[in-house]
Amino acid sequence: MSDPWCRLLTQNQLNPTMSVYTTNFLVGTSNNSNLLLNDHTISGILCAIKLTHRGSTVVAVLESKNGKGFVQINGKTVRKNATCDLNSGDELVFGLLGAHAYVSLLVHCFFAYVNCNCNFHPVCLRHDIRSCDFLVVPIKLSL
Repeated sequence: MSDPWCRLLTQNQLNPTMSVYTTNFLVGTSNNSNLLLNDHTISGILCAIKLTHRGSTVVAVLESKNGKGFVQINGKTVRKNATCDLNSGDELVFGLLGAHAYVSLLVHCFFAYVNCNCNFHPVCLRHDIRSCDFLVVPIKLSL
C-alpha cells in the first residue's frame, strides 16, 4: 500500500502519530509490533488493528489479545480476545496509565467490485488495486 488506510493521532507529544499501511497492524511491546510501546504493563502483542471484509463492506476492527495490559475504546475497556469495530474519531488507549492514547482517523476508501480468479469481491481502488490479478479492458467510446 502506498497510502495509509488509517492514522493514529497521538494524544501525548512523547508518542509518535502513526500511519497504518498493513491490514494487520500489531500493537505491543514486542519487536514484531508495528506500534512499539515502552510499557512493562503490556504484553508483547496487546492487540491488532485490522482491515477486514465483512460481506461487501470493508471494516476496521480492533482485536484484543489474551495478554497482560488493557485496551480502551472511547473510555470502555475491551475484553480479552474480543473484537470491536473502529470508527474515525474513536479514542484508543493502550495500557493502564493512559500514556499511550490515540485518536483513530480512518482514511476513506473507494471500492469497486472486481471479478477476479478467486471471488467476486470489493477491492479498494485506492489501496488494493494490485492485490487481485484481473484484466482491465479498454472501452472505445463513439461520439
